[in-house]
Amino acid sequence: MFHTLVQVFAYFVFKCTVIRKGGEISYNTAWQGGGVSVVSSTSFDWSNTVLLIIKAGKISNNTASGGGGIKVSSFGGNSIAEFIMKNGEISNNTAGSGGGILLVSTYDGTTLFIMENGKINDNTATNRGGGITLNSTTDGTTLFTMENGKINDNTATNNGGGILNLSGSVILSGGEIMNNSADRGGGIYGGGISFKKETGSVIYGSGDANANTASTSGDAVYVNETYLRNTTVTSGQVLYYDQKLETFSGDWTD
Repeated sequence: MFHTLVQVFAYFVFKCTVIRKGGEISYNTAWQGGGVSVVSSTSFDWSNTVLLIIKAGKISNNTASGGGGIKVSSFGGNSIAEFIMKNGEISNNTAGSGGGILLVSTYDGTTLFIMENGKINDNTATNRGGGITLNSTTDGTTLFTMENGKINDNTATNNGGGILNLSGSVILSGGEIMNNSADRGGGIYGGGISFKKETGSVIYGSGDANANTASTSGDAVYVNETYLRNTTVTSGQVLYYDQKLETFSGDWTD
């Protein structure tokens, strides 16, 4: 086991790529990004791209105010911060927001997280976003893509046990979201959710053995009008939810 802290910062750097294979990043503490922090920032119209690829391995038992396991952030036009996880596990991390992962973009920055298989599990948010929190401000772009894999057994005191999407986009291409818990939106809280037609993404709701649970409303998904942007479910998908989803008034496209 490696008790290490990996900080990946690009500032006034055109391109930075880091590839890590296997190993474990664990038992670290930071203000933002307890285990890993990936930051891309621009100034004076300079552009830079930061890319971190992790193949297998584990990021676990880290603590931060935001992004207990990982924080990926971009600031400024043409800045791109990208994290690719192939297999691997993000687990047992703790933060106020984004127990496992915090994704943030602002001022035309672009923040991307791609998970190919792998797990995001058993993370805790003392406020919101047990597994993942996404947020974009001032024309930023934040995107989380899951290609298979699982988001399970994460917990948030308030909103979004599995995923909290404040203003970003979530694309689920296969995989499962299950056994997460929160006050609202046990599986997912927020809009900007799309499901690829080719594969079946499952978000489990009440009545199932793998159910996500919400103590107030939205066991599987909680979406109110504030977060009703680009929220669609395409044909071929399975979405389990209960009557607590009645606050959703948009169109689930079939």
